Amino acid sequence: MKIENLRLHNDPPTPKGFKRHCTFSVQVNSDIRLYEMQLLQAPDGRYLVVPPKHPNGAPMCSLSPELRDEIAKLASRELISSYAKQAGDWFNTNYLNHQKAR
Repeated sequence: MKIENLRLHNDPPTPKGFKRHCTFSVQVNSDIRLYEMQLLQAPDGRYLVVPPKHPNGAPMCSLSPELRDEIAKLASRELISSYAKQAGDWFNTNYLNHQKAR
C-alpha cells in the first residue's frame, strides 16, 4: 500500500474539534487506487481516514475499520514526513542562507 499525491491543508478545526490535515490518493494494491481521501485528526488525537463524498452526499467507498486504520497510519507518517521536509526546506532557505551572508 502506498500514499501518493499528498496535499496539505491548513483548515481550522470544525466546531466539533476535527481538523483536516491533508487530502491524498492511496494505492491499496495493483488493482485498486482510491482518490481524494482525507486525513482528519479527532479531538482525542486519533487520525481518521474519510473517503470523498458523492455530490448527493453519499460516501464514494466503504472501507473496513482495519483498512481505514492501516491507511490512517500510513497517511499520518507521510504527513509527518511532509512537515519535516517543509521545516528542513525553511531552515535551509532562511537560516543557512542567512549564515552565508554574514
